[in-house]
Amino acid sequence: LHKEGFKIVPSFPDMVLSLPGTDFTDYLNARKSKERNSLLRNMRRFEESGFSVKRVCGEELRSLSHQMLQGYHQMYVRAGVKWLRHTAEYFSSLADFGEDVFVDVAFTPKKRLAGYVVSFDDGERLHGGRIGLMPSQHQKNGVYFRLIYRLIERGYMHQKKEVVLEPTTFKFKRYLGAQYRPLVNLIVGTTPFWAMVCMIGHR
Repeated sequence: LHKEGFKIVPSFPDMVLSLPGTDFTDYLNARKSKERNSLLRNMRRFEESGFSVKRVCGEELRSLSHQMLQGYHQMYVRAGVKWLRHTAEYFSSLADFGEDVFVDVAFTPKKRLAGYVVSFDDGERLHGGRIGLMPSQHQKNGVYFRLIYRLIERGYMHQKKEVVLEPTTFKFKRYLGAQYRPLVNLIVGTTPFWAMVCMIGHR
């Protein structure tokens, strides 16, 4: 690729969580007692509030696409680093990807969408994707934490060795036990602007 003009530009690292043992209980037991108690406390807060979490797919997923967009926008505007501006069509299209894509949704006691997290089968790893939280659930009922823990649970459900924790902050990823994995982008300048970016950013 170097011969074709591609340059290596540093990127944000992956934060990869190794999954010890065979189930979520093994993960909890591997954490320090303070961390374990914090996780369990957040999960209890979620459950005692009458919330639930389950995987949705097919037409049920399509029917939630506009609410999912609202939840994503709430996270997008708060993010220090802006990623893609998704559309309701994007979230609806997740229903077309079959068994390789998982959408876990948190529901309120009245069965309304509270938040969701998307993940992808990536061989031996589960790759966390987008996360969304309805504005009414911001910093409430442990919904955000429960969705992140759901990624770890889903990794175990599918017998993965690792989970890539993309959706959350670096500090929280480290708290959960994730480790940095350096990444780079391979880019080629096709316009004067991108040629300049390649020249400045390559190594």
